[in-house]
Amino acid sequence: AARPQARLWAAEQALRCADVAAVMAWLPQARGPELRRLHIAAQQQSRLLFVFRALQAKNDSSPARLRLQVDGTDAMRVRILKRRGPPLDTPLALPAHPPRLAALLESRRNGKSAPLQPLPKDRSHVLDRTAAIA
Repeated sequence: AARPQARLWAAEQALRCADVAAVMAWLPQARGPELRRLHIAAQQQSRLLFVFRALQAKNDSSPARLRLQVDGTDAMRVRILKRRGPPLDTPLALPAHPPRLAALLESRRNGKSAPLQPLPKDRSHVLDRTAAIA
């Protein structure tokens, strides 16, 4: 939607839809009361709500329990702005790809099949199964 009010309305309607499990919305102009209304709708319907806003809104009030600032593309830096518990001053560094997926992508780029480490018995992930098939 082109207008901010239309975006808010669409997000709220999506939260009320029975077939929707989560809503991800870009709402750069959303204010505290509008976010609270969406937050309440998400809680009432037991839906996940992810609101993306501009960096300039990082000091604005928000009903969110968790607020993150994400920077980077190849390796992301995640700064936790708000969370339950004590503050976390150090940003988290996340690689763009887990090691096993990175090995799979590199082998596909080179046209070779790279040997993969076996999975630990206590861990299984769909990407690990995909890498094992390749």
